[in-house]
Amino acid sequence: MKAIQIQSPGNVAVVDVEKPTLKAGEVLLKLGFVDLMAEFFNAYQFC
Repeated sequence: MKAIQIQSPGNVAVVDVEKPTLKAGEVLLKLGFVDLMAEFFNAYQFC
């Protein structure tokens, strides 16, 4: 499955990751689209 990963400050990539194993009471959501707000970009610059 695909994931967005912050690799270093200012460096974001779409990567392939293994599908997680769910525990009791957990759910996995399938998203149709994602909308990122400007606050996200300000925050990830300092990660």
